[in-house]
Amino acid sequence: EESKGIKRLLEVFKNVVEKIPDKKLYLLGKGNLEEYVTRFIIDNNLENNVVMLGYVENPYPYINKASYVVLLSEAEGFPTVFVEGLALGVGFISTNVGGVKELSNDSLCGFISDNDEVLIDYIIAELSKKKNDRIIKSGACQNHVNKYSITEQINKFEKLLDEL
Repeated sequence: EESKGIKRLLEVFKNVVEKIPDKKLYLLGKGNLEEYVTRFIIDNNLENNVVMLGYVENPYPYINKASYVVLLSEAEGFPTVFVEGLALGVGFISTNVGGVKELSNDSLCGFISDNDEVLIDYIIAELSKKKNDRIIKSGACQNHVNKYSITEQINKFEKLLDEL
């Protein structure tokens, strides 16, 4: 869908590849912009950088190996894919959509911006570092997502009931 920001993501990634030519973007899912994406990849010589995987029954192996989960949507209810990524120790890069500020854990687990230049600069800077030197750390992501676990939610709910 147009609102998922795939065109924006491709433009941002094209700029990243200009500075770091060996980076790859894996696109999971299908949609009505597949022809546009294919044409963009060819027109911008990104055949070695952008991999269209289509629908993937189990996305977790891809998320687990990713540097970041990136979603540049115009609007989003709650990006569950970020919670899934955090549980696997993978931080995210996002536009400012529903729930991302809380999930970002003060930028320790996610980077948020609606400015493409800021996004490009952040991605280039972070991907140029060794993984251990990056701002977003795997352990911080996994620890942060624990507060969204069912057990934790039940504990909060029981505490609220006890206060009544």
